Amino acid sequence: TAERFHRPHNISLKRWMVFLGTEIFVHLLLDAFNNYGVGWFEPFAHQRISFHTIFVADPFFSLPAGLACLALLFLPSDHYRRLTWAKSAISFTVIYLAYALVNKAIVNNDIREHAKKEGISYRRSFTTPTPFNSWLWFVVMEQEQGFQVGYRSVFDGDDDSLQLTYFPRNEQLLRDIRDHQEVTNLKKFSQGYYTLVKKQDTIVFNDLRFGQEIGWYDPTQPFAFHYYLSHPEDNELVVQRGRFAQWNAATARSFWRRLRGLPSH
Repeated sequence: TAERFHRPHNISLKRWMVFLGTEIFVHLLLDAFNNYGVGWFEPFAHQRISFHTIFVADPFFSLPAGLACLALLFLPSDHYRRLTWAKSAISFTVIYLAYALVNKAIVNNDIREHAKKEGISYRRSFTTPTPFNSWLWFVVMEQEQGFQVGYRSVFDGDDDSLQLTYFPRNEQLLRDIRDHQEVTNLKKFSQGYYTLVKKQDTIVFNDLRFGQEIGWYDPTQPFAFHYYLSHPEDNELVVQRGRFAQWNAATARSFWRRLRGLPSH
């Protein structure tokens, strides 16, 4: 398709293939930096690689590249500004990605220090950015029977205590269905970061990697990714249906306050 619609025929096939290969490689690399991850080793291994560094729709990362794309789409092919637009967009995205990595390192160090200070033991942990930014991070620490969950801003002061809320894993709820293929697939997909709750007549499987609905406002809120094990017909848009549930003017203001390192209320 690319050959038929776009390739100028003064470019060799080898150079064209290198260009397309680079595009695919960069795309797969960048996909690994959000919390969805990417199956780098398919079909030989099904593990998804995720560095939890960039929110999947971070405007600070995407807008410069989008603006440059529009400029290159409308500027004449021989316009002297084309190269400037392209270089600027690439530079900005690389710098922002590096900045996000620094922010993640700061937050990771903060939670290690907090756990050490408070005597909190945990098996493993992860941090992932909250929607649309690289300053407020969602924190999860795995313990023996559950998870400590909280939020940390890069602007939080040294004396600010990380407020954690405990969520039990409730593995016993899977006693009768633990070997079902659906449950096995969900466990693999969540990489072990999951909890279970009984809601009316169904068991709800929560994947913690995608954060809570408005957890910075109310730490007891449900998780964005929740799957109804007893009612699979209700699982359309399973990842996104809880992403912005309960967002309103009050919770948005709270989010903005917490992002800046201030109390949410």
